[in-house]
Amino acid sequence: MIVATLSYMFPGIDLASEVLLQDNGAGPYIAVWNRPEPQPTDAEIAAAALPAAQAAQRIAIKAAARQTILARYPEWMQANLTARAVELVSLGEITSPEWQQLQSIWSWIKAVRAHSNLLEADVANCTTVEAVEALLISDWPE
Repeated sequence: MIVATLSYMFPGIDLASEVLLQDNGAGPYIAVWNRPEPQPTDAEIAAAALPAAQAAQRIAIKAAARQTILARYPEWMQANLTARAVELVSLGEITSPEWQQLQSIWSWIKAVRAHSNLLEADVANCTTVEAVEALLISDWPE
């Protein structure tokens, strides 16, 4: 947890060369700090733990939503579908079965995005790191 929190507090931190973490059995702590900023206190690290966990979980949710969408409709296919939709609109064929199929695809993509937004709202409502980590990133629309 301290690694994720420090990465959140100091974007771009090089944990291999700028910080040495140790654990003597009571949990990890900063043994060496080679950064220009003052070393964060235990209280500052503890205060940043929840927002760091929430940020990491939001990134994971967005990645899972993207992976879910691209598994079914890769970017090239989405581009082709969009181009075909523009063509159908220009031909005035927005009542065709093909148009309906395109609408169905877009509705599914919107449903995945809506589910992603709901999961992110759940993350925002968490009040502990444990609650954030317990959230399941699943149940994507079929």
